[in-house]
Amino acid sequence: MPSKPNLIFLTLLASSNVLANQCFSANSETPKENFLKCCTGTSGGTGVVAGYDFDYMCNKYPSAYEPGQRGFKTAQACAEHCVTDPQCKASVWRASSKLCAKVTATSYEAVSGDGWLLVEKSEKSDKLSDDCQGQIDSATKEYKEKEAKCQKENGACGEKIARYESEKLRSEKNLDECQSSKDALLQENRNSLEKTTQCESKKTVLESQLDQCQKDQAAETTKCNEKFQQCEAEKAFAVNQCEKDRRGAEDKCTQEKGALEERIKTQKCTGKCQIGHTTASTVDRILSSPKREAFISDLKALTVFIFSV
Repeated sequence: MPSKPNLIFLTLLASSNVLANQCFSANSETPKENFLKCCTGTSGGTGVVAGYDFDYMCNKYPSAYEPGQRGFKTAQACAEHCVTDPQCKASVWRASSKLCAKVTATSYEAVSGDGWLLVEKSEKSDKLSDDCQGQIDSATKEYKEKEAKCQKENGACGEKIARYESEKLRSEKNLDECQSSKDALLQENRNSLEKTTQCESKKTVLESQLDQCQKDQAAETTKCNEKFQQCEAEKAFAVNQCEKDRRGAEDKCTQEKGALEERIKTQKCTGKCQIGHTTASTVDRILSSPKREAFISDLKALTVFIFSV
């Protein structure tokens, strides 16, 4: 923002040119609007461009001018085009085509033509250019608006500062409380970390014990399975052997019975034979009994008895 002395100087310069024509300060993107600012309600006027006084005439063009160039949107731009050439006496601008042409002839006539603007260069001037004057006026207005805004903001600034100081004290208090809470949480975290470490250590020991227990269980299971299989094999062998012994005993008993019966039939006897017959019947009952093997020894004794009588 400019300082006050500079603004006062600009304000004085602006007041000295307050009646300057606004034709050369028009700067719209639409050439027609710029032309209307030059020629609305007037047939011409004066202005300052790039340190030169210019007289302009509305709806006029010179009887002789140089080949023109296009692309000029404002009367000011066309006037500046003339200033760059010392031989240029005037320039002519046509808003509709944005054409600007220099006039270097020493004499010419102003011919009427709608939409043309004839700009004649005069003497050098120490006045501000019209576009500069417009900038000064704009800067002055902007300064006043900013000054009013600044004063309004300064009025609220003191209240904001007081509020900020109050908030600062409250924030400092909250910061102290926060720091205390932080310290407590850090201590709690350290305690929790120690407990976690202890827990992890116990967990490791228990996992090791569990692993060993599972290994021992697997070993015992394998051992039990082996013993069970061995027991089953021994059981099967015993059953098979028992069956074999039973069949052998039956076969032996049958053979002995047959031999005994044969000997009884061939023996000559009287009353003794009857006793032998009775004894043979008893032997048949014994052999058909489920407890036959328990009576085998008795059978042998009986046979001896018969033959000894």
